[in-house]
Amino acid sequence: MGGGKGEEKKQQLVEGEKGEEEERPSRFKPPAFGTNPWLVYSSRGKVRNQRFYDVCGGSYHSKSIPEMRNKLIWNCSYGWLILLDGKTLKSFSLLNPISLQNIKLPRLRETAPACVLLSRPLNDPNCYVMCFPRKKKCVIFCKVGDVEWTEQDLGLPPDDGNSLTCVGIYDGKVHMLRYHKLFLVEIKDYHVTCTNLQVEWPSLPQRRSRAHHPISMVESSGELFLIYHFSLGRCGHLLEIIKLDFENKVWVSVQNLNDRAIFVNICPGGAIASISTKEFPGLKDNTIYFTLPEDKSILYQYNFEEKRVAIHLPCTNVTQDWMPMWFFP
Repeated sequence: MGGGKGEEKKQQLVEGEKGEEEERPSRFKPPAFGTNPWLVYSSRGKVRNQRFYDVCGGSYHSKSIPEMRNKLIWNCSYGWLILLDGKTLKSFSLLNPISLQNIKLPRLRETAPACVLLSRPLNDPNCYVMCFPRKKKCVIFCKVGDVEWTEQDLGLPPDDGNSLTCVGIYDGKVHMLRYHKLFLVEIKDYHVTCTNLQVEWPSLPQRRSRAHHPISMVESSGELFLIYHFSLGRCGHLLEIIKLDFENKVWVSVQNLNDRAIFVNICPGGAIASISTKEFPGLKDNTIYFTLPEDKSILYQYNFEEKRVAIHLPCTNVTQDWMPMWFFP
């Protein structure tokens, strides 16, 4: 993986920049998304269809979009689906599911990293596609049009923790949690800087220090949240949230989400968002929506105040081969 940045490493790999001109049959086109959050299922198997579920409206759609066949949705970032080729598990592409603009990215040398996201909106000239491996202390990145990825070491000390915990966007910047340490990761002119924000980790209850599912990071109402998810035996779930007090550089407990709904995904870098329920009346206040890897057909709704979970089956014929991902138009 090269570290150069000149024009010689540039090659535009964009298909359908203005979307597809010809009219498609409706089953080959995405549903009319509007502004609601959607749960989208894709599969790397022989199934050629995708499932789309409108969380606010409750409608379900089965489609067969050619650009999404045999692709896994690895993330949704700034309105773009980051798709992973289901055969090689090394090739990513970006798909705008509204315009159907499809952008191929260079092939990775290794299999897919834990987290892939856009550092900024794609039309920003300083936008990079960033990959964070789970075990390696590096970031792998490229710009649209690069013919190869650039890999750079993060320069982390040996005691920073052995693996990636989660990555998210806060205040328009990429933040990374490795074990109990929070870092700001920035790229300028193909050069990476990784800054330890020196945030004091709280004294956590024993159960929280052993979260059963991946910790999630999300920006909510201008604050940075970490969400812990515990399984409490058969059908039991407990979710706890802490937020960052930037002034004092400490994490503090969150007791209520009020008129916010949070959407959590099952992978460390998957799409996650906090949305106002005042703007989307179909959503429930003070609720966390999530899916689980052991039963991807179920959509869980967790009332954060009452600590109770409701179960829904949004789509039919979803098996373990499918991968759910949130999409926010």
